[in-house]
Amino acid sequence: MSARPPTPSPADQADQGDLTLRQQEILALVRAGKGNKDIANELGIGLGTVKQHVVALFRKLNVASRAEAISRSTGLDWQAHRGSAAILSMPADDSLIELRPTCILSVGATAADGGPAGDQAWRALNRTLSALAAEHDCTVVALPGIGIDVLFGLHRVGEHDVRTALAMAQAVALQTDPGFGCVRAGLASGFLVASMHRHGGWTGESVAGHAIARARDLRDGAAPGTLRTDTAARRLLAFTGMDVNSLAWLTDDSLGLTRRPFKMPPPPRPARPLVNRIDELLALRDAYDAAKAAGTGMTALVEGEAGMGKSALCEAFVAAISADMGTRLTCRAGTENDSLLEGLVALGRRKGRPPSNPGLDDARQGLERALAAGPVLVFIDDSQRATALEAELIALLAETATRAPLVVLIAARRLRLEGVNWSARLRMTRLAHDEIAAIVAAETADRLSPATRQQIADLAEGVPLFAVELARSELMSSGLHDGAPTPPMSLVTLVLSRIDSLGLHRGLLRLVSRAEDVTVERLKSLWPAEYGDCDHEVKRAVEGGVLKVEAGRVAIRHPLVREVLKAVLLAGRGAPWAENGES
Repeated sequence: MSARPPTPSPADQADQGDLTLRQQEILALVRAGKGNKDIANELGIGLGTVKQHVVALFRKLNVASRAEAISRSTGLDWQAHRGSAAILSMPADDSLIELRPTCILSVGATAADGGPAGDQAWRALNRTLSALAAEHDCTVVALPGIGIDVLFGLHRVGEHDVRTALAMAQAVALQTDPGFGCVRAGLASGFLVASMHRHGGWTGESVAGHAIARARDLRDGAAPGTLRTDTAARRLLAFTGMDVNSLAWLTDDSLGLTRRPFKMPPPPRPARPLVNRIDELLALRDAYDAAKAAGTGMTALVEGEAGMGKSALCEAFVAAISADMGTRLTCRAGTENDSLLEGLVALGRRKGRPPSNPGLDDARQGLERALAAGPVLVFIDDSQRATALEAELIALLAETATRAPLVVLIAARRLRLEGVNWSARLRMTRLAHDEIAAIVAAETADRLSPATRQQIADLAEGVPLFAVELARSELMSSGLHDGAPTPPMSLVTLVLSRIDSLGLHRGLLRLVSRAEDVTVERLKSLWPAEYGDCDHEVKRAVEGGVLKVEAGRVAIRHPLVREVLKAVLLAGRGAPWAENGES
């Protein structure tokens, strides 16, 4: 990862140097995500005049969209998506432009004799990849007769997107459709410029960035039946917990897809060292022992801001008592795939079809059937996102735990649930500087110098998860750049995955990240009327743990999150990370 953006070509420099002063002003506002109406209001000129300037600006830069204009002006390869011009268009008025950390899987097929595949093979490849992509939050771009690109992270960034892309490539290579021929693939990670809705989610209009071209080049250079990767993708795989070193391909970019060189289980959370959280673990164990002695269950709540290690603590506790449990259920609140309701309904079902429209009574019956067979443990993560029905289910679990061997473990940033008698309620706060340094030492087995460990602890500012990601990045590359807080791509992915899941207002985050510290009154004066209720959006961001309001001032809660948002929301001057595969 390099902190220096690529140097524009002489042609690029000449093109941008030919812009008039007004066009340079408009380009700066376009890079800041402003729509034509906002530009007109800010510059005090008519909307028609702005449109004329934008057309002239695009003509001079030889681009077809805002995303391309931003991509070119920030040093990204704006021509990467010329082959997919159908998805390049002007962003809608309600969209914002931002950088997205993505991974791109580019897949092609060759005929059995090694020559280019025909239309039949391409269509078979398209059908198979589209069916697989329908199961995940990704976008398929089909290039007839050439190949298929699968873009992850445009709509919503996922921490394990790169693992899903790798699993998808192998699934396609191992399928038996005779019309397929032989698959070759490329996998790259990098940043794309995309148009996003105000509360997150890709608009489906503009996207540009040369990580797409890099994935295609890797695909074209791959031998039949293999996948080639870039350095950024291999590092992200390591961050997700995959033991790439044991496969001896961290520096070798080629991987056989048809020899089953590895198994791809559901992506686990990377193991976190439980350092300086022993008191909390003992508190949970004491509550469990007391409940067990009384012949009842327990209900425990672990609260704290993102990155405090709530999930790691709960998982350590689950592992400690798993031998006592007959049935275990782990799910996340507020999601469709890991529904708490469906999990409870299925707990005691042995045969037969599930209910077509399950409700609270079905969940109660499933829970009672499971308890009849032995103790049950239910771990619910991200419970601050619980729906009204899930809140009722949590209340049902808490009530059942007072009279049955049921362990209910809940992790949340903050949970407002009335009438629950908690067996244990823990509030996890930021750790001291020396405690963070101890986590870094445990994570890296003392392979970093004391000075580097202290530097990472300074940047993490008490958040264990940030410290772990920075430490892992430093082990693989020089990621700190003389103390400048330039987060590794794994940390950018981590932050954006949380922001996307919360659905916070992009315009609000852009305003606050640009100002870094602004009064509530000043924020409201800058707030466009079409953005809706400013107080409501600030409240949601505070509850999500991203913003804080103190003494009438609004700021981003953690400096590393601020650095990420300043960059990805294009509130700063261009992209701080290179698009060279080393990010």
